[in-house]
Amino acid sequence: MKRLILYLLFISPLALHAAEEISSNKVDLGSGFHEVRGIDGDKQVRFLFYGKTKLGKIINYSLSPSKRYAALQDSNAGNIYLFRADDQDLEKLTNKFIGSAKKYSWNENMEILEVMFDGNKEAQSYALE
Repeated sequence: MKRLILYLLFISPLALHAAEEISSNKVDLGSGFHEVRGIDGDKQVRFLFYGKTKLGKIINYSLSPSKRYAALQDSNAGNIYLFRADDQDLEKLTNKFIGSAKKYSWNENMEILEVMFDGNKEAQSYALE
């Protein structure tokens, strides 16, 4: 009986904490951005955050070289969003699923984001401002 009480008081909470660490994992991306990975049922899910603000449940994402911008493809409808860290604005760039984004190219001097989608031969261009 004494062992059972010790287990419940000390070992059980440690095991529960370890399980929580496995089911949710935070990756620091720098400049306030981080990715949180977790399990939803039997599927792995990923979220992109800026500080405490959840930007979306994601398929993929890219941070600009200066980390002033983030582009993300949400896993719900597959739309592309642009986040501006300066004003914390999240802008929807696409209104329908074009395809999985396979490459993001940033030209911050020209204020342009180009996204190459699977199945398309030419990249789509979007203004950063």
